[in-house]
Amino acid sequence: MNLIIICLLYVFVISECQICEHMTYHEHSQTCIVLVQHLAKHAEAESYCRDLFYGGHLVHILDENTDTFIRGFLNSTTDKALIGLQDSKKNGHYTWGDTIKATSYFGWAFRPHIPSPSYSTAVATKHGWMEFGNSPANFLCQTQPLISKPVLKCPLLKEGESNASLVCEAWSNAKSTILSAKMYGATGQWANCTQDNCESELGLQSSLVVTPGKVSLTTKMNDVRRSDAGRVTCTFYLRNDLTSSASYDLKVY
Repeated sequence: MNLIIICLLYVFVISECQICEHMTYHEHSQTCIVLVQHLAKHAEAESYCRDLFYGGHLVHILDENTDTFIRGFLNSTTDKALIGLQDSKKNGHYTWGDTIKATSYFGWAFRPHIPSPSYSTAVATKHGWMEFGNSPANFLCQTQPLISKPVLKCPLLKEGESNASLVCEAWSNAKSTILSAKMYGATGQWANCTQDNCESELGLQSSLVVTPGKVSLTTKMNDVRRSDAGRVTCTFYLRNDLTSSASYDLKVY
């Protein structure tokens, strides 16, 4: 009964707090990660992450950057933690969760790694990953990405074109966290927007639209010139000083 009360209270706290509250932001993956110091078996831990952390999961370590980052959570008190890697369906055929095939990066503590049919889950340690049985352990939860990298749609304009639109889009899983957006081009700041207002150093018309699952920053180019060609950078700003930014080459023909 006490555990149920604690869990319900935690759900309330998570839903009311700002993004990544009580968690740590990992810029490389655009996710929040937390070490849960509660002993649970793999399936229970996966369910815990999914239910309490924005539809999350046990951490997926897809590259060395993320691997190095999560090792920072471990110490002499908590020397290992469950991660999302498993080979429960076939020994040696590893997946992150149930569906994402693990192919490009492995951080095993001992190499070459020889899969054991006696173990189907894995833990991270300071020295690398180790296969693990179905015993309870602390675990690492990871949210879904808060926002994707912005994509500049159709970065190709025609000289002299009027009312041409440049659109930067990103996927977002948290509508309320998008605070503002900016677009810089070769000739200066083209857009500086909140959801209520937009400004431009060059007097361009812009808009920021946030809908469930997507955010779009649109800037209208009144008279496209050759000088507009060059680097275009789009940046979305979230709460807690989080950002997502990407740059593209705009061409004018």
